[in-house]
Amino acid sequence: DVPKLWTAPEGKTVICLLGLENQAAIDTYMALRVLGYDGGDYALQLRPKVENNRRRRKKPHLVLTLVLYFGTKRRWPRRRSVLDRLNAPEALRPFCSDTPLNVLELAWLTEEQEKLFKSDFKHIVHYLRQERMAQKFDVLPDKVQHVMELLDLLYALTKDSDFKESINRAQIMEKRGETVNMRSLFGEARDEGRAEGRQDIRNILIAGGMKPKELQERLIAGGMAPVEAANFAGLPVN
Repeated sequence: DVPKLWTAPEGKTVICLLGLENQAAIDTYMALRVLGYDGGDYALQLRPKVENNRRRRKKPHLVLTLVLYFGTKRRWPRRRSVLDRLNAPEALRPFCSDTPLNVLELAWLTEEQEKLFKSDFKHIVHYLRQERMAQKFDVLPDKVQHVMELLDLLYALTKDSDFKESINRAQIMEKRGETVNMRSLFGEARDEGRAEGRQDIRNILIAGGMKPKELQERLIAGGMAPVEAANFAGLPVN
C-alpha cells in the first residue's frame, strides 16, 4: 500500500524499493499478490532511460515487500510461500523458483521489539500486543506527533467508539495549546467516565431515600477521605 525508496545516507544510491502492505485480515494468496507487485517493479526498472540521446539501463535495485499484519486473534499461517499456494505437480516443483512472504505479525512482537519503534507507530504495536493478550489498554506516556492519524487508524482497526470520541477530545486539547499524548487523552476520558458514574450512583441512592449527609457518613465509615466523601455526596466541603 505504501512504497518507499530506501537510499544510502548521501541519498544518491538506492538500496531498495520497500513496499509495505497493510493487512487487517489474512489473505491466503498474499504471496502471489506480492509476487505480482515485485515483478511489476522489476519490469519498470528494466526499461532503459534516454540520457543525452543515449539509451542507458542502470543495474536494478532490490525490491522488498513487507506485510504488516494487524490481526490479534489468529496468527498468519505458516505456509507463506508462492509454491504453498499453487497447484504444482511434485515433478515440476524442483524447477520452480519459490518466493517466501515476509509477514510482520505486529501483535506477536516482543516487548523488546516494541521498544525499537520510535514513531507514533509504537502506539499501534502497543495496543495490538495488549489486545492479543487480552490485557487492559495501558497507554504509553510518549507524546503523539500525528494525533488524528493515529486515532483514525486505531478506530479503523477496532471500531471502538472510545477512539472516535477521542478525536474530538484531542482537537479541543490542541486548541487549548495542551500537550496531547495517549495518557492525557485517555486519562481524561476515564476521569470523565468516573465522574459521570459517581453522579449516577449518587442520584440513585438519594432517589431511594438516602440523605446526602448519611451518604457522606457511610463513605467516611468505609474509609473514604471526608473531603472526597463530601464531593461524592454533593455537599459543600466546609
